[in-house]
Amino acid sequence: LSPNNILLKKFSSFPFAKIADLGVARIIGFNDATSKMYFTKAPGTLHFMPPEALEDRAKYGTSLDVFSYGGIMLNTVNGEWPTPTAAAKFDPVTRQTKGFNEVERRQDHLDKFTGEAEILRPLVEACLSNDPVKRPSILDV
Repeated sequence: LSPNNILLKKFSSFPFAKIADLGVARIIGFNDATSKMYFTKAPGTLHFMPPEALEDRAKYGTSLDVFSYGGIMLNTVNGEWPTPTAAAKFDPVTRQTKGFNEVERRQDHLDKFTGEAEILRPLVEACLSNDPVKRPSILDV
């Protein structure tokens, strides 16, 4: 899910959004032996995909959509594509590599949540959690 899949329309006097993402319908498989859905390929727009979507045989769940929603909110508030920074950085002094979580990787975009948009920042940060279990449910967003 990305901003490219969201269609805005006005119905009567109420604006609403439609999701036009039919690609996933073709690429989700179902394994009868385990009763789990799985991706046959990693679909999506990279900057809006959670870390677990890039794993081999990634399992589909609403937590993936919640992560994408966080990226969409970044785009909506900032008007910028939420390109993350590098996933890790090597410190030549300590000779250690430090990994960054997804919120840290998008900090430049989150810092632009000012004024009225500031109230959305905690929700967006929760949506971008590396841990799918820690993301809010689809009903909470």
